Amino acid sequence: MDEEWCKTQPFKRRIAHGTLIFSIGVGLTAGLINEVAMTYGYEKLRFIRPVFINDTIKAKVTIKDKRDHKKPGYGIVSEALEVFNQNDELVMVCEHLLLVEKRRQMADIVLKGITWNHSRGITPLQAASQRFTELHPNVEIQWHKRSLQQFADFPIEKLTEEYDLLIIDHPWVGTAAATGCVLALDEHLPQAYLLDQSENSVGASHPSYFYGGHQWALAIDAATPAASYRKDLFDYANVAVPQTWLDVIGLAKQGRVAVPAIPIDLLMNFYTFCIALGKSPFTGAEEVIDNATGTAALHAMYELYAAVDRSMFEKNPIKVAEAMSGSDQYWYCPFAYGYTNYSREGYAKNVLTYTDVVNYNGVKLRTTIGGTGLSVSAFSKHQQEAVAFVEMACSPQFQINGYTLNEGQPGYLAAWNNERNNQVTNNFFNNVLPVMENGYLRPRYHGYLHFQDEAGFYIQEFMLGKQKNAEAVLTKLNEIYAESLEKNLSKVFA
Repeated sequence: MDEEWCKTQPFKRRIAHGTLIFSIGVGLTAGLINEVAMTYGYEKLRFIRPVFINDTIKAKVTIKDKRDHKKPGYGIVSEALEVFNQNDELVMVCEHLLLVEKRRQMADIVLKGITWNHSRGITPLQAASQRFTELHPNVEIQWHKRSLQQFADFPIEKLTEEYDLLIIDHPWVGTAAATGCVLALDEHLPQAYLLDQSENSVGASHPSYFYGGHQWALAIDAATPAASYRKDLFDYANVAVPQTWLDVIGLAKQGRVAVPAIPIDLLMNFYTFCIALGKSPFTGAEEVIDNATGTAALHAMYELYAAVDRSMFEKNPIKVAEAMSGSDQYWYCPFAYGYTNYSREGYAKNVLTYTDVVNYNGVKLRTTIGGTGLSVSAFSKHQQEAVAFVEMACSPQFQINGYTLNEGQPGYLAAWNNERNNQVTNNFFNNVLPVMENGYLRPRYHGYLHFQDEAGFYIQEFMLGKQKNAEAVLTKLNEIYAESLEKNLSKVFA
């Protein structure tokens, strides 16, 4: 506008166009995008006062009205939009109409579940929950996730007071039997269903959750330490993948081996080497293992851990898989709990190939099985629905299909033998199944977890060279073992 001409008009100076004020005023209200609403139109637009150059304006929105719309599931929300100048004088008003999706009816039943915070732990459960809700619209399942360390730091029996569904580790079932804080699923699921689960156990996965005459969880996930390697790097270097323990040590001395060396993984591998040397741990109440076998096992392990990078003492199996798949530094891992995610194209920068463990003195190593079970809290107010979810999530149909295809590592044998599942996982299941079938089952008595939580630290001190006396380590393990047995009031080893 011409300033001189404006002096001849009623406001005596230049003013901003009303449509400009309208667009700015509306824009001031659009700081957040409402994903379930869209503008339907504007009504009753009025310009109350002029806005001059250098004025400052602000907008205020008040919900005025709401009403149904002819489109099912939608309504009209009317907002009163007011624009003020720097003197708090009203300069413009209008009504903003929005077409809004109505809030969906809340589920009648909400189940809460707890799992661990890796794709293998959370993604397939979310897929199972989505499908379950589609089949049972009145039930919603909310999954919460914790780190593996958080699981170790907080007793599962306490979590049963808060959650309906719990992912557990099988060494805990002795505590389940002693406390009764989760349901005995054999009292809630059909015998034919449980028989099928038993016949399709991946190694000892299914029976690992049977203790004291009851099935405390179903094996929704199966795992054991297996070897993994970067096939592309071995092929490029024209080097053979290790087949023997001596091959592993040689490659480790070249700086090409990654292996988990946090306390819990060292303890699991200690069991492995005791067995490799001819004795199984925990065969009696007096000692974990005899001194000769235990000492030899520690020294055999030290040969490897003294050769690998010290950073391994801060890495769990996930961090080792990330290190191997994310860079070309490490070619091979002799044993770490397998994660099929890293054997799939597109999950990480590079694909890992999982395979059987090496021979030690001419015999395959036996690794300590892991995996997870799905259990139902005895404190749940919706036990029937929770058990129904367990039955669906562990069923043949979902384990073979939805569970595996959504980043899962199923606990059902037919899923491991499925040709499609092996195609999408770089033959993970076929390669690791022999390791699972040869796996060692840890103790599960009430109190064992005290030993598992504490013992690995003393083995780690030995591997780091901080403690050089192997017999002193074994003495400490025996002390912790005795403490754990005191917690086991029933003294049941079955």
